[in-house]
Amino acid sequence: MKKIAIVSMIMFMAMMGCMKSEIVEPGICACSPVEPPGISLVVQNEAGDDLLNEDRDEFYSKEEITVFGVDKNGKQVDMVFSIRPPFTYEDIKFEYYTVVLPHVYGLKNEFNNKMFIRFGDNDPYELKISFDEKQTANQLLINDKEAARVEEDVLKDWPVFTFVLK
Repeated sequence: MKKIAIVSMIMFMAMMGCMKSEIVEPGICACSPVEPPGISLVVQNEAGDDLLNEDRDEFYSKEEITVFGVDKNGKQVDMVFSIRPPFTYEDIKFEYYTVVLPHVYGLKNEFNNKMFIRFGDNDPYELKISFDEKQTANQLLINDKEAARVEEDVLKDWPVFTFVLK
């Protein structure tokens, strides 16, 4: 009886571990992503300078940046984000710091697809994100103006947009 139980458990785990599910209809699967990808923002001034680079005289540190949404009750809810330094991926060298927003797809309904980012004491910028059928961001509007998408998507399914502060 023990052998049958062990074999049954191994078969169950093997079947669950090898199931493929479409990302549009996520299910329990050991080889599917837990969550859709987020987005990254390159933050520049009009001259093209990286405003997240701490080697510059004028830059924004993580403590000076706030990313938030407003829930259905009108309450501001802070979102998790990080600052990623420049990096090299395969043969692509990405030379900008980026604001990484990992949970945008999961929060789009909670915040009616409107999120905000504030730099220092400035007024917040409204972020509206459109998603494709694979739940990947394909368009970003900042205060209703389309942000440019970085041509070479450094990470295939993780879109990077350029945000020019004025």
